[in-house]
Amino acid sequence: MESFLRTYSGWANERISLKHNWFDRLADVVRDFPLGGDLPASLQNWQDNYDALVKWIAAAPDALSPRQLLDLPAFECWPIEFRESYKQFLHAQFEKSELGVSGVVKDCVAKLNELNSELSPMLEKDGPVLHEAKRARIANMLDEIAKRLRDLPETLSWPEPNVQDLPFIFVIDDLLGRTGTRKDGALVLSPQAEAEICELRRSFCERFHLIDQDASPDGEQVRQPIARAFFSSGQKYGERGFVNDLEVVREDIMRAAHHFDSNPSWALIIADVLFNTGIPNDSGRGKGESRFGLEEVVPWLKATFPECPIVALTTEAGHSIIEAVHDLGVDYLHRTESSYVDMLIRLARGNRVSGPQMRRSMNVPEDFVAEDP
Repeated sequence: MESFLRTYSGWANERISLKHNWFDRLADVVRDFPLGGDLPASLQNWQDNYDALVKWIAAAPDALSPRQLLDLPAFECWPIEFRESYKQFLHAQFEKSELGVSGVVKDCVAKLNELNSELSPMLEKDGPVLHEAKRARIANMLDEIAKRLRDLPETLSWPEPNVQDLPFIFVIDDLLGRTGTRKDGALVLSPQAEAEICELRRSFCERFHLIDQDASPDGEQVRQPIARAFFSSGQKYGERGFVNDLEVVREDIMRAAHHFDSNPSWALIIADVLFNTGIPNDSGRGKGESRFGLEEVVPWLKATFPECPIVALTTEAGHSIIEAVHDLGVDYLHRTESSYVDMLIRLARGNRVSGPQMRRSMNVPEDFVAEDP
């Protein structure tokens, strides 16, 4: 990892030579070296090392920023634009974090300037005498700065998480939400149709790395999940079979929101474009089809949740469908051609996911750090 984190690695190596091997020992040198003889080498080189130390400290915010983690090979597959925008987000979170690196830098540079103004004249030929009281004062200043420098992190890591849960998304899809539909207490789909629709939903979650909130905890676990998903068919079942109904969407969204520990926003709402209707056959599908998602669901979502990112889901790649989606001002995902990376990009673009949630979504382990060499 070190070879890929050049900014951090170079800075960490300088920590050894400038801080550990030189500056941290200066206080004892000032207290103990005998007066009247030659200055110790560590003091003779004060000015050059002082300039290098100030430069090293000033570089800390960039050298310790977690944004450089996205330059690692693991993230090379990410689109450049997305990766660069998330770098900026990570750095902003880092600067606002409790680490307070910028504050440490400001304090240390100010104290070093004060120290230099006192110590430099005493190191010049025929300069002021470094008597006992001065030695004690300067040694204490050195100790104070060295102690403050210890507040700079020894490692480079992601901002510490405050929450552990993955972001929540809501999926409105006629078929994916159709499983488990009952009438008078009995399943309306045949066993074959129920199995086929369940597999369709499982495959969808697997493709986009989603945890199905209604799935059995004993079932197959999704690899590297990026979000938790709730589903709604957006339909009710009656004498004519499956019928589109916006009221079902509203009720399902409200019901799903009760699962939240607090009151977070949906990170993303996904709506299918085309909805299948009618009495289901042995594959769980009726004979009707409409643009219910495009014509009613998405406009309703935009009006009801104006701040929430909405994404249309489609299996059609036709120009008319894509143009209609764009006319609504929403992005889209292709059901079979898009991947979990595309889903992850939509999550990030929506700006509704916290840093810790994105860390979990990207499957970055808690102990993923670059250690001080």
